[in-house]
Amino acid sequence: LNKQLGTKILASRPVIESAIDIHSRRLGFFHLKGKDKPLEVFEIRGTKDVVTQDEQHFVVQFETAVSAFEAGNKNEAKTQFEHILTSCEDGPTAYYLQQASDQD
Repeated sequence: LNKQLGTKILASRPVIESAIDIHSRRLGFFHLKGKDKPLEVFEIRGTKDVVTQDEQHFVVQFETAVSAFEAGNKNEAKTQFEHILTSCEDGPTAYYLQQASDQD
C-alpha cells in the first residue's frame, strides 16, 4: 500500500491510538491482503512536537476531502483533492483524485 500511495510509514487505528507523540493523518479504509474487512489506515507523518500550522491545515484539508469521498460526494472530493495538489505534491491526494475521476 505504501508503494500505491507514495507513503513511507502506515499504521492501523489501534497503533495510532496507542502512540502518544505521533502525528498522523487518516488515509481511509483499504482492503488489505489477508484481511477479511477493510482496515482503517493512517500515515505517520512525524512527531507531534514538530508539527507546523501549515501541516495541521494540510491534514485537515486532506481528511475533509477523504470524508467527502467516503460519503459518496465524488465531485466535491475531486475539487478538494485538486486544490490540495495545487500547493503540494502528495501521493495519497493523487491516489484519491484518480479514484474520484475514475468514478465519474
